[in-house]
Order: sequence, then C-alpha cells, then structure tokens
Amino acid sequence: MKFVGNNKNNHEGIVPTTPMMLVKRILLLSDTLLYEMAGGYQKRNSS
Repeated sequence: MKFVGNNKNNHEGIVPTTPMMLVKRILLLSDTLLYEMAGGYQKRNSS
C-alpha cells in the first residue's frame, strides 16, 4: 500500500515535466526532419 502512495506522489511531480519533455522531443524531431530534408534537397541540387 505504501508503494501505491509513493507512486501517486511521484506521479504528481512527474506530470508537469512530461509535456515539456514531449515538446522538446517533438521540436528535436522536427528539427532533424527539416535538416535531413534540406540536406536531401542540397544533395539533389548539387548532383
């Protein structure tokens, strides 16, 4: 039963940070996608 209580407390602390991590991950993904797309275009144009 103690474990359940600890999980609830931890969950409350983790929830606020999760959206920020998601946003950062999405931004990172979109950045890499844009970079790869731009790199692909540059390679196609050069060759």
